[in-house]
Amino acid sequence: MASLKQLPCAGVTTVAETFTVTVKSMEGKDTKVEAEKGWTVLRFKEEYEKWQPHGATTMNLQYKGRRMKDDWLLSQYNFEPGFVVQSLVRTKGG
Repeated sequence: MASLKQLPCAGVTTVAETFTVTVKSMEGKDTKVEAEKGWTVLRFKEEYEKWQPHGATTMNLQYKGRRMKDDWLLSQYNFEPGFVVQSLVRTKGG
């Protein structure tokens, strides 16, 4: 569910929309992560690192079977209610 969070910005209060992202790991574990729609995918990966051992640079995220691009904003993916993001880890030599 989306919620609103106020952020100070040079004397002006701006509002950032936050929501919960469910990330499913390759092991089948679900992790819920609070995120903001204005975050890049890379910023989201950095937040997700708090709950899993793999670094953001070795992780690929997928939504609806498509790889999410690190420089895209989360808002560009038009998430639907109940969405799940898959976490895949790149391995060397494979």
